[in-house]
Amino acid sequence: MKKIFSLILALVMVMSLSVTAFAATNEGGDTTINVKGTFKTAGAAGEKISVDVAWGGMEFTYTEGEAGEWLPGEHKYAEDGEGAWSANKGTVTVTNHSNAAVTATLSFAPAVTGVVGTFTESSGTVNDNVLTLATAVGTEVDAAPFATAEFGITGAAITENKDTLGTITVTIAKAN
Repeated sequence: MKKIFSLILALVMVMSLSVTAFAATNEGGDTTINVKGTFKTAGAAGEKISVDVAWGGMEFTYTEGEAGEWLPGEHKYAEDGEGAWSANKGTVTVTNHSNAAVTATLSFAPAVTGVVGTFTESSGTVNDNVLTLATAVGTEVDAAPFATAEFGITGAAITENKDTLGTITVTIAKAN
């Protein structure tokens, strides 16, 4: 009895779902419909920040001062010569491939107490550690705007080889 009732109920549900559709026919005439087109303005492409950072020669040597003349009557050396860091310079070059002007802020965090790192623009002036680069819009790829800063070490002496004197960080931001 339950099977028959279920079968009848299923048949009633199927029958209630069918819908008859009627279409109008046009005998001997044309039917037309308008086709619409909508124009939408393009949004701005948006700014894309893309830079290359290149490093050059970040190795420095500390040479200790030579001992002065031995003074036998005092059992000591005369004034020692001063030690010094090598005069070679490392470089940080930033190339802008962005559709916006950018700044590159350079910072040095020493890993050895007393070691000082200094950035100097390629023009030879000590800078504020910020390189400003124009947008690359309208330039050829090989002529993209770039800036270079030299980096040098001064300050405290080291008495053994160091794998890390410190760390340079380059922070890129959209120019104001």
